[in-house]
Amino acid sequence: MNLQTFIATVLTALSASGQVVPYTFSDPQTYIGTVQTNAPFNPLSIGGCVLWLNTSSGLYKSEYGTNSVVVTNDVVKYWTDLSGTGSNCTNASATTSYYLPSGGPNGYPSIYVTNSGARLRSKSFTALVVPIWTFCVNYVPSNNTSVILDGQTGSTRMLLQSGATYQIYSGSGLSIGSQPFLGWTLTSYKDNGGSSLMRTNGVQIAAGGSGSQTPTGWNIGTDYTGAFANPWYVSEILVYQANLTTQNITNIEAYLRTKYNLY
Repeated sequence: MNLQTFIATVLTALSASGQVVPYTFSDPQTYIGTVQTNAPFNPLSIGGCVLWLNTSSGLYKSEYGTNSVVVTNDVVKYWTDLSGTGSNCTNASATTSYYLPSGGPNGYPSIYVTNSGARLRSKSFTALVVPIWTFCVNYVPSNNTSVILDGQTGSTRMLLQSGATYQIYSGSGLSIGSQPFLGWTLTSYKDNGGSSLMRTNGVQIAAGGSGSQTPTGWNIGTDYTGAFANPWYVSEILVYQANLTTQNITNIEAYLRTKYNLY
């Protein structure tokens, strides 16, 4: 194998996986050895991503997706969905989402969601099908009851955090209380009817039923009625309509944990 062919083979493998790729070759006329290299993890390398909101890019002061946020407390009226599904979250009247250039963990940007006013919402879409996995890097002050992400109609609350209590609610709820206050947290949860689960910082904290309703649009920071509108902070949200493998979950959580220097 010549060097050109070797490099092309490694790059092809990297672009397909976004992971550590071991490549071993043996040709007495050229090279003998093993190469291992890293490429940045891309959340889209795992199939089924239906929402990817990242405060590092795609935040605008105009509801039309123009005029990028720049300074502290710029009001965010458009948050670009990077998943490719077009679920950009916007609201011409939004007054509740404020940009903090280095307000997130590890110096990354965050959005501060306040306790009143119009919320960022996506377009409506065909109801998702379970299982639905959500991964969120967020901080809810310990005395607040806040909805992180909800659908737009019906009780399809994806995550409610109230002090030491976490809940997934999709017509009925899976809840767990008496959890330690973690500050900035990686919260992962699977909405899957009778076999749902919740994880914080890589550890499963609850499993059971959470109902059967699924979202037909996204609402950030309150439930679909406007309730539970209390302040919280967010840096990144990923949602997958997929039956993720253990390795998928590990890779996504490792990406967020490493990027934001969590736990």
